[in-house]
Amino acid sequence: LSKLIAKTIPAVAELPIDIICPSHGVCWRKYIPEILEKYTKWSAGEIEENYVLIVYDTMWGSTEKIAKALYHELVHRGIPVKRYRLTYADYSDVITQAMKAKAIFVGSPTLNNGLYPTVAEYVIYQKGLKPMNKIGLAFGSYGWGGGAVREIKKELEATDIELLDEDIKIKFVPKKTDLNFTNIIDKLVNKMGGN
Repeated sequence: LSKLIAKTIPAVAELPIDIICPSHGVCWRKYIPEILEKYTKWSAGEIEENYVLIVYDTMWGSTEKIAKALYHELVHRGIPVKRYRLTYADYSDVITQAMKAKAIFVGSPTLNNGLYPTVAEYVIYQKGLKPMNKIGLAFGSYGWGGGAVREIKKELEATDIELLDEDIKIKFVPKKTDLNFTNIIDKLVNKMGGN
């Protein structure tokens, strides 16, 4: 949420509020103090939950293999994780999880030297909401010339998401040896403050 909201909430909280009508969503007649508290936390970029969100899509299954390997490594380490394949996910549900998560991993196969359409749509949506205080990782697969990982990094950086100093780019179908992400998850754990 905007820094403007963070500055405005203290003044608004002093007003006698009967109803809150956000630009999107339901109007609230109850729970006004609780809602103002949530907006205060959201606009400050407070992390609600210390988990990793993996958001991806896949054409022929290669990027999904990477997503699953990351998921299993995180679970093995005891790090809470949620995984969404964009073809089957509701974007509103995914973005809600992104706003709560500590880390966001975004994966895409390369299509025409760029992002897969569902991933392109998602990162633009996410960029507009400007999630704060997040750690990011770009991952993906490619055939002839990569481009998706570069584009993901560009979009995450435009949102001020702090990227891990490593990304994952795998040519064609990942081999088992390609799917060892211990070092990357070590770096994530370090940035998350240990886990």
